[in-house]
Parts: sequence; structure tokens; C-alpha cells
Amino acid sequence: MVGFGFTNDFRQAKRIGSDIKRYLQVSERATSAAVKAETNALKKSLRADVEKAGLGRRLANTWRSETYPGSGKVSMNASGFLWSKAPKIIEGYDKGGVIRSRTGQYLVIPLPAVQKFFGVKDALGKTRRRRITPDLFEQKFGYKLRMIQRSGKNPILVADGMRVTKQGTMSRLRSRKATKTRGSYTDFKGRATVPLFVLVPHVTLKKKFDVSARVNKAASRLPDRLYNEKMRLLR
Repeated sequence: MVGFGFTNDFRQAKRIGSDIKRYLQVSERATSAAVKAETNALKKSLRADVEKAGLGRRLANTWRSETYPGSGKVSMNASGFLWSKAPKIIEGYDKGGVIRSRTGQYLVIPLPAVQKFFGVKDALGKTRRRRITPDLFEQKFGYKLRMIQRSGKNPILVADGMRVTKQGTMSRLRSRKATKTRGSYTDFKGRATVPLFVLVPHVTLKKKFDVSARVNKAASRLPDRLYNEKMRLLR
């Protein structure tokens, strides 16, 4: 009598199929977890590079990331994407170089005096900063800025007849309305000519960090991170 062990073969095939299914599930979870972890680590490193370069947390936080697939899904084709909300500034300090005016004249750089107080209110009534330009300043106060040429130095744009408070805010001098005891008049207290913008022919940006090097380093770490994640899930 001869037996062929069909039952044992079926059980073994079923067990192998179950192991393959589990391994695929683990691979999907491990890949997604590894990609997400490395993407977040890379974002953290890029943000740290910006702060270390002395460019501030605000610019550092323009680095954002996203991993796919989202919504808690997993895939062996998981991927991570990073970008900056200030790409031109990041690119300038990543590669270095010279920035010139598009018109071939001057770049207008706001001085601290105008940066300190200039803002607009959003829909919720909160004051937020916006990009400051001479045009915006003239629209706000209703008159032209004056250019002052300086020997051996870059020219500046100034505002004449501004009222400057102890807090550093500014307002335009205006005529007071006539009262019962006196006619209309202008109070010149606090009147000053305030430098607001400096005009420069170009700005040279030094290379302060290396984005490509960071990305390549993260890519080289990914296989080890994936392996360790798989081993953790298979235990």
C-alpha cells in the first residue's frame, strides 16, 4: 500500500501562504513606518540647519513634510515629500549667489524702524506682518518718500514729518480741527525725518547649509531603518 501525503502537503502550503501574507503585511507596515520616521527626522535636521545658520525659527518652520499613503494606510511603495514655503530664500542660502533687482536698479531693504510697526489686520482683527515696500508705506501715509544720496554709502529712503512715539510707532503729522478756543493747528511735537529703506545694487548670499547632503544622508539611513522596523514587527 502506497501513501502520497496530500494532507500534509496541503497543510504545509497553507502554512507557507499564511507566513507570506504576514510577511507582506509586516513589510507594508515597516516600510510606511520607516519612511515616515526618516521623513520627520530629515525635516527636523533641515529646520535645525536653518536655525543654526542664524536665520531664525520662522524661516526654519517653513520646512514642511507629508508621507504617502496618508490616513493611516500602509504600503510597500510608501514615500515622503518635503518642501519649504519659502523656497527662493532656502535656495539662496543653500546654493549661495548674488541677488539683483529685476529692473537692474536697486534692491529695497526695509530698516528696523519700518519693520517694527508696519502691519495689517486680518479678517479676525489680528495684526499680522506683511511684506513691506515703499509703495505700501506711501499708500498707508499718503505721500512720497524722499531719497537721500550718501557719499560712499548706499542711498536711503526717508519719511519727512513723521511723529515718532516712545514705543517706536509712527504716524503722519496732521492738522488738528479748530476748537472754540483756538483755530486749526498742527502739533509738531515728536516730528522727525525717519530712515525707512536702504537701497542696494545687490545682495550676496553665502552658502549656509547643504540640503542635498541632508537628503542623501537620510536616503542612506533608510535601509537600516527599514530592516530594524521589520525585525521589531516580526518579533
